Amino acid sequence: MKKFGPALNYFLPEDIRVRAAYRVADDFNSRRSALSRTYQYRILNRAAPSALRRHTHLWIKECLDTQLMADAAGRLVGTHDFRPLASGHPLDRSAVRTVHRWEVTRQDDTVIIECEANGFLKQQIRKANGILTEIGKKNQPIDLVDRVLESNSGVWESIPLLPAHGLCLTEVKYPEWHCR
Repeated sequence: MKKFGPALNYFLPEDIRVRAAYRVADDFNSRRSALSRTYQYRILNRAAPSALRRHTHLWIKECLDTQLMADAAGRLVGTHDFRPLASGHPLDRSAVRTVHRWEVTRQDDTVIIECEANGFLKQQIRKANGILTEIGKKNQPIDLVDRVLESNSGVWESIPLLPAHGLCLTEVKYPEWHCR
């Protein structure tokens, strides 16, 4: 296995790198065996857009109150039915997920929203972060998170769906027993 990662890197483009490779059990499934996934959503929060970050960050020129956003994000932590944030999620499948953390921080002109959960539904992160940005702009009260999660409806039409270009999968955790 020591040579497998470097061998793969030889054939991959420069912006993709294999950091480690492991032998796994025959029943391993990269999606179903995961314990958690971590995503980052990056927002460029300044008056002018960036030519260099236009594909990796959402640009919002209105000043975001990251403390309000962080307080609201804390309400997403725990086990909830996220169906109101899941566009088109089948009614016969569970929409219950356990969020381990949903954090909002600022680094200079960049707002970073990082979330980790046992799984995410289609558009769940982009819709939840849409709520957080509306709260950060002070267009919505902080209890909007609670009201959305407590509702039985499928999708709230007023929740903005943020574009995908700010979202990036950063980590997937697996049980150690899968590695040999």
